[in-house]
Amino acid sequence: MSGINRATIMGNVGQQPKIKKGDGYTIANFSIATSKKWKNKSGDKTEHTEWHKIVIYNKLAEVVEKYVNKGDKIYVEGEIKTSKYEDKNGVERSKTEIVGNFMQMLGSKNKPEQEENPYKQAENQYQQYEQEAQYEDNIPF
Repeated sequence: MSGINRATIMGNVGQQPKIKKGDGYTIANFSIATSKKWKNKSGDKTEHTEWHKIVIYNKLAEVVEKYVNKGDKIYVEGEIKTSKYEDKNGVERSKTEIVGNFMQMLGSKNKPEQEENPYKQAENQYQQYEQEAQYEDNIPF
């Protein structure tokens, strides 16, 4: 039986995505902050923020390049990947990142709600149409 390696993250983009392009590939690197809030034993509000490194490849990375900005709320699914490397001093280090294969943009701090959610905009337009529509009392049947 094989294992499951799946990560699901929803939070805010920490910095503007860094895009790297090569011959036939695109890579997007950025971080997502997830926060947890609670009251501690003494009743004080406490918050902890965890930072997650995200890497996305090719077509999805091109979407990130066009539409994802610092502060945006985003949902990412992918797998956890840990790799080892040597730093400039020759010390062996490791890094853990989420290799995203699915992404959903949830909103932006920089845009009004109506602009960021086309479904909400359509719903508002329909409600406005309903209010302006004049219904006749003479029904032809």
